[in-house]
Amino acid sequence: MTKLNGFGLGLAILALVAAIVGFQGQDSKIGVVDFSGIIEKCDFYKQNSDQLEQMKVVREGLLEFLFTYKAATMEQATRLKELTVKDAPTAAEKTEMQQIKDAVMGSDKTWKELTLKSTHTADETQKLRELASRRQATDELIPRWQQEFEGELQSRFAKVRNDTIDRAREAINQVAKAQGYTVVLRSDVAPYGANDITDAALKAMNAKK
Repeated sequence: MTKLNGFGLGLAILALVAAIVGFQGQDSKIGVVDFSGIIEKCDFYKQNSDQLEQMKVVREGLLEFLFTYKAATMEQATRLKELTVKDAPTAAEKTEMQQIKDAVMGSDKTWKELTLKSTHTADETQKLRELASRRQATDELIPRWQQEFEGELQSRFAKVRNDTIDRAREAINQVAKAQGYTVVLRSDVAPYGANDITDAALKAMNAKK
């Protein structure tokens, strides 16, 4: 499965956001903030990034398993998918998952053993046809699920990105108002600006649950 583009938000943030906060007032007090730095260092992004990576790993693991052992029935493959994508499977569900995998691996072993035989009984011939049908169905299933998983991960990533941006903006606004800033510029726009509120904004963002 192809990797998601942008588990690091830096370039996406720089392209999407201009972090400028303005307030009305007679006297100007200007601050700067490392917006992309807040995004990448905040607890919210780190936690969600770890979750996204775990989602990706387990889905890739399922596809790899089915690619290696293609003798699953559609019922087995579907149930294995349901259990695999659960955020927190129970101990019983983990046991069920392993039992399904063991059964599929057993069927795959049977397939390999039968293909090595030069002659087959009527029952063996029927079993070969059944397993060949399963393998063909699995070959057709894998790319569909790969596309589905990639779309799901892309959607989750976009939501995490947008939620993180919104939280960062709120934190910057909170600190700017509390400290009386009329304008806050991104530090890459004003690299030599004084009054850096990055640490304070990051602290405010992490304090929000």
